[in-house]
Amino acid sequence: MNTNDLQQAKKTVREFHAAFDAAPASDLAQILADHTAPDYFWRGMHPFHEQQGAEAVVSAFWAPLRRSFTSLQRREDVFLAGRNFIDEGDTTWVVGMGNMMGLFDNDWLGIPATRKMAFLRYAEFHRVENCKVLSQLFSAMH
Repeated sequence: MNTNDLQQAKKTVREFHAAFDAAPASDLAQILADHTAPDYFWRGMHPFHEQQGAEAVVSAFWAPLRRSFTSLQRREDVFLAGRNFIDEGDTTWVVGMGNMMGLFDNDWLGIPATRKMAFLRYAEFHRVENCKVLSQLFSAMH
């Protein structure tokens, strides 16, 4: 794999983020489906666990998060791509880390809303192949 391939993988994730982050709640599942493989697999932290497909991921994680944190923005600090040495370089992964930032206007996961700015640290790993996200590992801490 050459540098251009890694740059293409990063471009795939950037385009996905741009479309997804700008989409209204009603379009999230379609945007996610457009940028992921049909057998897209998402791994999240507790209590979201593993989800299969765009509808399940949006229903379990993104829709509740966006209801609770209005004006949610992704503030990325780290963004890089590389080959996975564990599988002898067979897969390409793109990682982003930073903060999700928004107004904590509605309760989330039993945590009472503060109606103030809140920051959720996150790390997400996207497995990219043929300009599609095949799987994703997402972790956030509050």
